Amino acid sequence: MQIPKTFQCPKCGAPIPFHYGDMSAECEFCGSTVAVPAELRPPPPTQAFPPPYPASQPALGLPPTQRLAPPTIEVVADARPARRSRSCSATLVLIALLLIASAGVLAFVASRTPFFFANLIAGGFARLDKTYGSGPGEAEVADAVGVAVDGAGNVSVVSYGGRVFRFSPDGTALSGWSVEGNDLTIHTIKVDNAGNLYIMYGGAIHKHDGAQGFQTKAITVDDPFGLYDLAVAPDGSLLSYLGGATDQLVRFDPSGTEVARYRNPLSEIIGGAGVPPWQVRLATGSDGTIYLLNQDSKYSPVFVYTPEGKYKTRIGAYGDAQDQLQFPQAIALDSKNRVYIGDSSGVKVFGADGKYVGIARMPFTGTISGMAFDKSNRLYVVSRSEKKVYRFALNEPQ
Repeated sequence: MQIPKTFQCPKCGAPIPFHYGDMSAECEFCGSTVAVPAELRPPPPTQAFPPPYPASQPALGLPPTQRLAPPTIEVVADARPARRSRSCSATLVLIALLLIASAGVLAFVASRTPFFFANLIAGGFARLDKTYGSGPGEAEVADAVGVAVDGAGNVSVVSYGGRVFRFSPDGTALSGWSVEGNDLTIHTIKVDNAGNLYIMYGGAIHKHDGAQGFQTKAITVDDPFGLYDLAVAPDGSLLSYLGGATDQLVRFDPSGTEVARYRNPLSEIIGGAGVPPWQVRLATGSDGTIYLLNQDSKYSPVFVYTPEGKYKTRIGAYGDAQDQLQFPQAIALDSKNRVYIGDSSGVKVFGADGKYVGIARMPFTGTISGMAFDKSNRLYVVSRSEKKVYRFALNEPQ
């Protein structure tokens, strides 16, 4: 029970009783309501903890001797930063182990997969699986403008200056010899089913023995402009392009005798006198279809003709889209008559129906100067800026 106390009324001087904890009291004599002097009030709380007694019991109603002391709270240092530190360290160790393991896997795969990193950078429709002319002690295949593969898989390459390099299917250097003549600006090299090599220069087709290299025949036409580029048809006949007052495709039988001319193959489509003959590249499909690549960037599609030289359609167009061409320089066909065009961004591939199907990216940035396929549908590529022959295996179903 609380004991009442008194203090003197400031108005009438009468004693005013009050209970400890009251903030004011009423004088019974003069009726005034007077504030309890500050020195008679309980001291203010000295801590911010909530009272330990129920909220329904006013704290100010307890005598100082009965008030409960606030609970003692022991502050313990937070261990979470240490756990985070240990967690970060464990994560870094795990990342380092994963990187080491990944490097080991890559090294293992690369050691058993030729040109793994080259294909990682390039790749696409085909993957690099062999090079020719890059082994120890081998002559450099420099300034190459054409490549051909015979039925036995032997690879022949010709340079712009007339040097011929030959390799076996496994890459062993077989022979090397130089073309003889006055005008040795070489355009291309092709091979027939019998293994004879045909090299274009001086406006004529020069037939050579594939193994020994000596010339066996020169195939010419009675025209001051002469012949440019060459394709060997499935039946062994030869097709070449004749430019001049009128553009013409000329066909020779395997013996070198002219058997047909197809006039105005380009000029009847694009107008004028066609294009300069040195800007034309030829290829044939397995069914004898003729493909004429125009390197002129104004047009730059491939023109398609029947085996009889009748125009059918065109493939591609100039532009920078994935199915367009910007700097086409070489053409070849695989066994499915898919058309491969060596462009500035790689080898772009079109189906027999002319629709774009993909790209084989090259592990070099130079211009593609020649392409050929072997009987296993592997693609061979040369470039004047490179010093070797690149062989690619197709990633697409054969």
